[in-house]
Amino acid sequence: DVLSASGLLDQQAGDLGSSLAKLERAREIDPKAYTNLLNLAQTYAALDRGSDAEDAASAAALVRPRDLNAIQWLAIARVMQGNLEGARAGVRSAMQGGVPAPSLAAHFAGYQETAWILDDRERQLVFRLTPSAYDEDVAFWGQSLATAYWQMGDKARARVYADSALAP
Repeated sequence: DVLSASGLLDQQAGDLGSSLAKLERAREIDPKAYTNLLNLAQTYAALDRGSDAEDAASAAALVRPRDLNAIQWLAIARVMQGNLEGARAGVRSAMQGGVPAPSLAAHFAGYQETAWILDDRERQLVFRLTPSAYDEDVAFWGQSLATAYWQMGDKARARVYADSALAP
């Protein structure tokens, strides 16, 4: 836990080499520690090591198969390697495994702003979500939808939702 926490602090400070060394050592000690695996996936991604990021995110998803962060970082790692269809297949598999589509869509839109990874059906779901999907955080909801619309090229709607985010 200490190695993992220290590795995360190094990651946040931008010292990716030190972060990686600590997180890899923590994985050797406890290969099923979810938080460490997720932090390791993020560090690998920051270092543009997509295959390693996928390995760590896959391990995290095995520990917590319905965890939205693990699902998302696995998708990100696959996209990094040019495998958008593999990323989308992972999302579909998670939903087939019981992850609610609205929760997944809200997470992808809000965190890491990756709604564009979603299939059309789930991406359209993002645009039907209400603030309740974001714990009634109107600013987060507005920002998430504004970004998703911007990514889709709909700048007019992006501006409307951005304004909705600014008010609160």
